[in-house]
Amino acid sequence: MAARRPPGAYHLEDGLVEYQLTRPGTALRLFSDRFSPIDRHPGREETLRVYLCNRCDRRLTAAERHLHPDSLDYRLAEACGFDATDPGQRALARTAMCARDVAAHRAGGRA
Repeated sequence: MAARRPPGAYHLEDGLVEYQLTRPGTALRLFSDRFSPIDRHPGREETLRVYLCNRCDRRLTAAERHLHPDSLDYRLAEACGFDATDPGQRALARTAMCARDVAAHRAGGRA
């Protein structure tokens, strides 16, 4: 499933962002491309996904990834220009990663 959710029945309210991102267009491509630099850094995408799954808790994510919180920030900034301390970028990151999942799903990829 493109939303990385387990199989099952869902209501539209459960996946509003995912639903909207299934509509093709320029914005979907731009969102999907926003974090494409992370592809050059193995492990960074998973780190970003763990961070987002942890509700943007830097300390919890750093502990799970065996990093100092400042190292977590540095690695994400270095990999894709993401500032974990900026709430606006958190929303952008979540949406961009969702768009990447949709694009990978359509291409028969890993999402």
